[in-house]
Amino acid sequence: MDVYVGIDFGTTNLKAGLFTDDGRQLRLERVPTPARQDGVGCIYDAAEIDAAVRRLLDSLLPTEGRVRGMVVTGMAEAGLMLDAVHREPLTPILPWFDRRTAQLAAAISPQEEQERFFRTGLRNSFKYGIYKYRWCLDHCNFAPGDTRWLSAVDYLVFLLTGEVATDPTFAARTYCYDLSTGDYEPAWLARYDLTAANFSPILPSGSYVGDCRLPGWEHVPVHIGAHDHICAAFGMGLKEQGGISNSCGTAETFVGVREARPLDRKDYENGYVFGPFPGEKQFWMANISASGLCVEWFRKKLQLQELDYGEVTRLLEPGEPTGILFLPALTGMGTPLFNPDFPGAFLGLRQEHDGAAMLRAVVEGVAYQGRMILEPLHLGHATLLSVGGATDSSGWMQHKADILGATVKTFRQKEATLTGAIALMCAQSLEPAAAEVFARGTQLGAVYLPDMARHQAYEPWYRQYCQWYKLFRTQLETR
Repeated sequence: MDVYVGIDFGTTNLKAGLFTDDGRQLRLERVPTPARQDGVGCIYDAAEIDAAVRRLLDSLLPTEGRVRGMVVTGMAEAGLMLDAVHREPLTPILPWFDRRTAQLAAAISPQEEQERFFRTGLRNSFKYGIYKYRWCLDHCNFAPGDTRWLSAVDYLVFLLTGEVATDPTFAARTYCYDLSTGDYEPAWLARYDLTAANFSPILPSGSYVGDCRLPGWEHVPVHIGAHDHICAAFGMGLKEQGGISNSCGTAETFVGVREARPLDRKDYENGYVFGPFPGEKQFWMANISASGLCVEWFRKKLQLQELDYGEVTRLLEPGEPTGILFLPALTGMGTPLFNPDFPGAFLGLRQEHDGAAMLRAVVEGVAYQGRMILEPLHLGHATLLSVGGATDSSGWMQHKADILGATVKTFRQKEATLTGAIALMCAQSLEPAAAEVFARGTQLGAVYLPDMARHQAYEPWYRQYCQWYKLFRTQLETR
């Protein structure tokens, strides 16, 4: 029997899974991603990450069958600085959410930000690799020519193989990758006294990088995947053609795929971000920065006593609109504003409303925001391919289907990132038929069809939500 190994460097957990060539999960191991504070912000210690990955892989031994390949995926903007001569980490791994680079990002003018969008497909943010790299250089006594920047996933591939490589989706999150050329942008790098040689060579997503050198895994081919959301979208797209990938976790992400083309003004105004997708295509991505977080906030903090999940499930049974409008911006607004200071709010509370109505209003508000994000695409009643913890809640998923007027398909296989990364590895480096066989092993879960009567009942409330959002946005921008 042939088997595959997938490794996922996540914000919360490091995971390693063993899968058969027909998509069945044999084993899954995970450990909490070991984060700590360094006096400036949050870091991942490189040696601790190395040890954690070795423990995970040791726990998968002995393997059943022949390991045809190992692939690494994970979060996009995290990374570290490597000594280019001695090939050792010079810094810890800075997570994507660490804000020590905020001043560097703030030095970009609004005009430059717009110009960068049309080259990179991204909105300016403190998260990107170029800012993390420059911050490390400014706070360490190393010349740029003696160093190299590796994304967190690049680093794991380096640990496994001793080789340095990246893929276009990780290279893009440096903020110095040009979508039109598929390479690093020399003029922008020069602004930070850097060149393309300071970054990992770019290989197609899913490419073979080298053989594993860890004990017990010698000679297993190691491949670099794409970043986590893109891997999940790739795998779900093989299984169900034409849908929008929808990851429903603490935050919520929507990913769609289109033919690659130059970005235009409408792309900018819609508030999406764009990037390279495997197969020389282009993805668009939108997000709600606090989705599952809003429900957790209500469940844990807005009650005198914490609600258990069974009670939450009972309270989320579909029904009539609550008449309460909730703006799900507890950690700021994602698409279309990308404003971390945008606040959340309730509007329309009345004496007859109770905690159950407010909980349902939270889920309604997340769905209203999702519909507002997706409306510019004019996709009609599109299908959402949904994965993540929220898909365990039938009431939540039915609310989403009713408000969006969309079919929501869920998956029994919860490890969409790992399975998508393996499918991508098969498609790029083994054979396309292997990718199709592997993807077919991913089984659909519950499917939620929109109740069109409820969809129509939600329509006026959704329009009120859009008006309130615009009013709130204008108020914040003018104060």
